[in-house]
Amino acid sequence: MSLFQKKKREYDTKAPKCVRCGLFKNCDSPKMFLEGKGQKDILVVVEQVTGSQDKAGDLYSSSSIKYLEDYLYDFGIDLKEDCYLAPALACNSESNVPDVSIKYCRPHIFNTIKQKKPKLVLLFGIKAVKSVIGKGFTSSIDSINKWRGFVIPGIEHNAWFAPQFPIRYYSDNMYPGYDIVIRNDLENALSYLNKPVPKKRNDDEAVAILTDIDSIVRLLVDINKQEPKHLSFDYETNMLNPYSKEAKVYTVGLCYERKRAYSFPLYSKVVPEFLTILNNPKIGKIAHNIQMEDKWTHTLYMLEVKNWIADTMNIAHILDNRSKVTSLDFQVYMNFGIPPYNEHIKEYLRSPNPNTPNRIDKINKMDLLLYGGKDALYTHRLFLKQQQILKQIGE
Repeated sequence: MSLFQKKKREYDTKAPKCVRCGLFKNCDSPKMFLEGKGQKDILVVVEQVTGSQDKAGDLYSSSSIKYLEDYLYDFGIDLKEDCYLAPALACNSESNVPDVSIKYCRPHIFNTIKQKKPKLVLLFGIKAVKSVIGKGFTSSIDSINKWRGFVIPGIEHNAWFAPQFPIRYYSDNMYPGYDIVIRNDLENALSYLNKPVPKKRNDDEAVAILTDIDSIVRLLVDINKQEPKHLSFDYETNMLNPYSKEAKVYTVGLCYERKRAYSFPLYSKVVPEFLTILNNPKIGKIAHNIQMEDKWTHTLYMLEVKNWIADTMNIAHILDNRSKVTSLDFQVYMNFGIPPYNEHIKEYLRSPNPNTPNRIDKINKMDLLLYGGKDALYTHRLFLKQQQILKQIGE
């Protein structure tokens, strides 16, 4: 992140930009930022101030809020006493509100999180998700159906973020059949209230970057001797498919421990030792979307990878078959609270079509190696967590 980007992000979260937004000009009750006592350290974020709330000057006055009160009461939660209540958009608008207004209003939510220190943040609707999650997860937010039901560790704020259906779904008979999903999502989210949030780690330090041939070969020889039970690996390549004469693997990321990954350029002199690992049937191989690493290995090096044991993308799909939730960046954010870490290089990794080169050669070498190492590191951690979940399901 550049100094300019860092300052800009800090500036974005200092205070709401009400003048730029302008919604307050047409409201009876503008800037309805926060209500509630929050005795159980729960922050409820709804999408926006409604017309009835605006006229009454009271966030609790809408019928949907009253239905939400009833649902929470069934789980022993009093909305007014136990929760803080805040809208992602603190002013009412009768028209569709652009996403930039959510960004302008975002600081009031994060100021509330900073000051009140909630343990659980319930996000009702896509605007609430865009307000809170959209600050760190800058990839496509899409719809609430992509997010509802997940409970995400907000490692920057020591709180759990739990997206839910918007509160209009809670109105009597408006969305028949949603009741059981709403109750299950709420019950799951509330179960995290007293669970500790994982601590933030400096995973840059967890990636050992090797650039000299002797060090790389020593690592590969050592792995082959150790024969770890699980080895996650990741290629960074100059195109999506390996069928062109120009196709090239630039770097490899390896991980067989929770707290350490390795990343190195795939020099021609280290290829034989690396392929020995891939050919060793005693070492279980893992990748996120294994068809990528498998077809590149087979096409470029005429080798069938021995002992594939897991594809973390496929397991993610088995655990939750919704669309757009199996990418590595989404899985890493959803499971570990780590936002996408490829923002500064992703444009260079795109190409006009799968068989033409991207601009990987323009990426800073150390940035590319760190990125590849993190891919392997998080794939390995994801695999370990998925195994725990599958074991719990089987018990």
